[in-house]
Amino acid sequence: QLTAGDTFKIYKFWTLGTLFPAGNTTIIGSASNSTLVRKTQVLLYDRTEEGTNRAPAKIFFQVTGAEWKDNDGNTGADDTILWPDAPLVIQHRSSITSPTTFTAKGISNIQPESIPLFTQATDKRDNLIAIPRPIPLTLNQLKLFSSGAFTASGDTAFWTLPKFETLPAAP
Repeated sequence: QLTAGDTFKIYKFWTLGTLFPAGNTTIIGSASNSTLVRKTQVLLYDRTEEGTNRAPAKIFFQVTGAEWKDNDGNTGADDTILWPDAPLVIQHRSSITSPTTFTAKGISNIQPESIPLFTQATDKRDNLIAIPRPIPLTLNQLKLFSSGAFTASGDTAFWTLPKFETLPAAP
C-alpha cells in the first residue's frame, strides 16, 4: 500500500522491438516475409488457454535489418508487449546451423518468486512457465525436485514427464 511520501519507479514493458532490436545476435533475420525463408520465429502463448500441446497464440519473425512482423507478414510488430512472467519460444529453423545466445539485461528480483500453475477438472493442462531471473541458474539450483515441486515418475520412457504438484509456500 502506498502512502504519502512513498516513491516508486514505473518501467516500460519489454516489446519485441526493445528486447530484440534490429541487428541483435539472438534472432536470425529472414530475407523476406515468405514462410519458406524464415530463419527464427518467436512464439507467444495464451497463458489462460486450457489443455495440452497448445498451438502458439501468435507467431512473429524479424526481417533482416528491419522491424518485427506478425505471422501474416503484413503488420509491423515491434511494439508487441512481452508480458512479465509470460514464456516465449525462440524457434530457430533447420536452416540455422550455428547456435545463438540470449542474454537478459535489466533489473533482477532476488526475492522468492511464485508462479501460479493452473489446473482443469476435466483433463490435463500444460503450464508454460518462465523463470523470472535474468541470471545464470542451473536446473539443480532451482531445487525443483528437492523442494518437492516435482516428484519422480515411475516410468523412465522418454515420453513420460514428471508429475507436477503444488509448489511449497515461499519462506
